[in-house]
Amino acid sequence: MKTKRTIFILINTLRGGGAEKVLIDILRRINFDRYEITLGLVFPSGVHINKIPSQVKLIYLMPENPFFSRLLNKIMFEWPNKIGVDFLTKIFINIRFNETYDLEVAFMEGLSTKYLRYKNNRNKRIAWVHTDLKNNHYTSSLFESVSEESRFYNSYDQIIFVSKESMLEFNEMFGVPKNKQLVQSNLIPRSEILYKSEEFQVSKSKFTIVSVGRLEIQKAFYRLIEVAKFLKNEGYEFEIWLIGEGELEADLKAQVQNLDLTSEVQFLGYKHNPYPYIKAADLYLNTSITEGYPLSVCEAICLGKVVVCTSSPGSREILGDNEFGIITYHESYAIFSSIKQLIDTPELFEEYEEKSLERAKIFDEKKTMREIENILG
Repeated sequence: MKTKRTIFILINTLRGGGAEKVLIDILRRINFDRYEITLGLVFPSGVHINKIPSQVKLIYLMPENPFFSRLLNKIMFEWPNKIGVDFLTKIFINIRFNETYDLEVAFMEGLSTKYLRYKNNRNKRIAWVHTDLKNNHYTSSLFESVSEESRFYNSYDQIIFVSKESMLEFNEMFGVPKNKQLVQSNLIPRSEILYKSEEFQVSKSKFTIVSVGRLEIQKAFYRLIEVAKFLKNEGYEFEIWLIGEGELEADLKAQVQNLDLTSEVQFLGYKHNPYPYIKAADLYLNTSITEGYPLSVCEAICLGKVVVCTSSPGSREILGDNEFGIITYHESYAIFSSIKQLIDTPELFEEYEEKSLERAKIFDEKKTMREIENILG
């Protein structure tokens, strides 16, 4: 009997983000006759934990005991660059993650990439980069300098990028040898998206815009609310559905209240199945500061939605030069102008609906899984 290839995958949490969902989609489709998977979580939390296949062994870095978890959290994350803390962190990581694997994968930037490097037992290591770190360098506080972060990345055997442009932006910062780099598009389970979009019906009575994502700085949902104000001032009848949760929810709701948009902007919270809402809406809007490969945009395209998206490496790779959707500048008025043009020009709107369905054909989940399994070996 052939021995299975043992793989350890480390990710920060399984919260409701795009990278986390991609990982779950991969694990649900991977060949367990070929691989023995152990999944490590830095934090024992996230909405996707109950979706982990039973064949996957799950281990946590942070203990589930609240007292010890708070203590370690303070030491490891509030003082990440203090003298002696790195040394203690390395010891703790090697106690918690003490087994040897054929392949180790840091599936996210930041903590996963840093902590996997601390493991003593190692064969081949891969780091996955899901964002444009040049324009969204959210990991900077975890390293003493860009040079230190670069050394961590250079210690990996291979780095996987979700888009070509995000790889080029990464190279401007970190300069990893080209023979270590590979672009691999995210897994987009098109057939499942179409199936789940039929699970229930969502009714609407006005032109409806939908947006999905964590309510955090990088998603720039304040722009969406400003767009709503412009649309209202122009006299349009519309509704915006914002699906997601996060630390900025109170601030965004206050902005909606202050701009008198409570009838127009609806906060729907996190949805395990957002697809019926995306299907029911007329237009999908992405306002992010940057994206490596925007998962929600891909999902909207699978459902034939017209997409308006701020410019980023991922959006340009998916939508082309306004060929399959409209890419705008990072200004609320520019986003509004693009939406206004679509509403006012029905033939243009219909053209982009057709283009969206055409573009959805690139999402071949079987082909993508073959490519990912080739990476895993």
